[in-house]
Amino acid sequence: MEKFAATRRSLLIPRPPSRRWPFLIILGSVLVFLLLGFYVFLERFRFFVNHFWDSAFGYKEYLIVFQNNDELRPGGGFVTAYANLNLLFGIPTSFSFHNSYEVDTSSYVTPPYPQEELLKNEWYQGYTFRDANWDPNFPDAAKTIVDFYQKKFPSSDIDGVVVMNFKVIEDLLKELGSVSIKNQSVDSKNLFSFLEFQVGNVDRHNLAALASRKDVLKELAQSLTSKMFWSPFRTRNVLSSAIDQKDLYFWFKKPALEAKVIARGWGNALTYPGAITESRLQSMGSDFLGLNLANLGSKKADRYLLKNAEYYVDLSTPVPTAHLKVELNFPGKLNSYSDPYRGYLRVILPVGYTISYMPDGSKIELTSQFQMIGTVVQLTDEKPSAEWTYDYTLPRNLFSGSDYRLRLTKQSADRTNYLVAITGPRDSMLESDIFDAREDKAFWRGSLLGDTDLTLHVQPDTTPPYVLEQKFDTLSQISLLWSEPMDDVSVNNPANYTIQDINAISPTTDTVKIESVSTDQAVTRLSLSGITSQPLEQYRISMKGIRDRNKNAIQSDPKEITVVQR
Repeated sequence: MEKFAATRRSLLIPRPPSRRWPFLIILGSVLVFLLLGFYVFLERFRFFVNHFWDSAFGYKEYLIVFQNNDELRPGGGFVTAYANLNLLFGIPTSFSFHNSYEVDTSSYVTPPYPQEELLKNEWYQGYTFRDANWDPNFPDAAKTIVDFYQKKFPSSDIDGVVVMNFKVIEDLLKELGSVSIKNQSVDSKNLFSFLEFQVGNVDRHNLAALASRKDVLKELAQSLTSKMFWSPFRTRNVLSSAIDQKDLYFWFKKPALEAKVIARGWGNALTYPGAITESRLQSMGSDFLGLNLANLGSKKADRYLLKNAEYYVDLSTPVPTAHLKVELNFPGKLNSYSDPYRGYLRVILPVGYTISYMPDGSKIELTSQFQMIGTVVQLTDEKPSAEWTYDYTLPRNLFSGSDYRLRLTKQSADRTNYLVAITGPRDSMLESDIFDAREDKAFWRGSLLGDTDLTLHVQPDTTPPYVLEQKFDTLSQISLLWSEPMDDVSVNNPANYTIQDINAISPTTDTVKIESVSTDQAVTRLSLSGITSQPLEQYRISMKGIRDRNKNAIQSDPKEITVVQR
């Protein structure tokens, strides 16, 4: 009974709570806080967390492509190296770094024009992985890159491609500080010369040395990754800026995820701000221009190349016209890092444009959305600069009359200096927060940080019209040159004019009658009768109720001017 009573008492007395629960609650709170803090820290990179299921859930294999933008190619630079990144539920399971020359082909593949013509020599192997970023629209180039890679490694199933230009490494070193490689301090200032020495200082007849000469890039990647780990905020800012400047971009095999990347401008895709079918393009009201240059001279000449583009658009004609001039200049003498420049320049336009002039020997490539005018480039010590011009008409209805828009699409790693000059309708006033607008003309100068949209508002002119010049063409015709195009109804009404001989020179008084009036834009011709030959005689023209095309009336109204018989 006593044992039963003791047991009963123990059941009635509450037990103290387990000491493990407070610890677990605190630990859980800390983990939640850290995860929220990490999520906030990511800023725009939260995109990949939000799409974790698409980009990292399960087993994923990614290809990281490193491009040397000092040897410019359509995608940003020559593919000099690559890395494999494998993830399991978002956790890296392996990361390996490789020379791009390791991805060779089993047979000769004919390359797109003009790679074979400009690259071919006794060692040329045809179209390969390292040249596969040829399409200016990277979503198409990415498929070619993956195809070359998977032919070499059939067991690989690439879920995405990450592309990084050499400039990103320079920017990281500038922000994070130097790293030590091969007992040398390497920073953003000496990185180029250091790598060129390490890669070039080999016995080129030693196949083993040639194959391993880019192993220094692996050491650089390891040292820099450590720096990035200990400076997450500065690293995030550099990478975010690289995305904006198209030095870092992405491609994903899953179509839905890839579409979202392109919509954010992270895919280095050629995108027109609207639909691309010709009739739809005409109604969108946006002009478009892209320049794309490929260095096929094998060295790093783009480090020294200066590029300028001047783009002139005339909106005053019934069908808007455009004139483009592109200039390449290699100043000074060639050095150890530059051969005579050989390349391929492509001007990218939507399909609805009509080309009226392009350089001799140019070829046109057509896609479903764009037409690309390709021209071979040759620069030498004797001819270090050259320019090419293009003329074409924009779709008739592209300019609505109230707004002009232009998208300038940037080639990854490009540093072209642009001048855009717009001429509006003669009776307009241009306004813009982007352009430097001056009456019916507007100008924009700059280089592109990324794809750039320029907008110009075309406002009706509110300035009254006035006569710039009045003269006798013959004794039976007087011409009036107006400051702007005129309203046909008011300016062509003979009742709105009277002409009086004021006898300033001769006492003979002419009785002048206005027989008819005709106007072409800003020139009005008065057909007269009753004028006799009186050299230097003066006549007073009185005008009333006359307006310009924007319905601005002359001031004062009526207005008097004097014309001299000459």
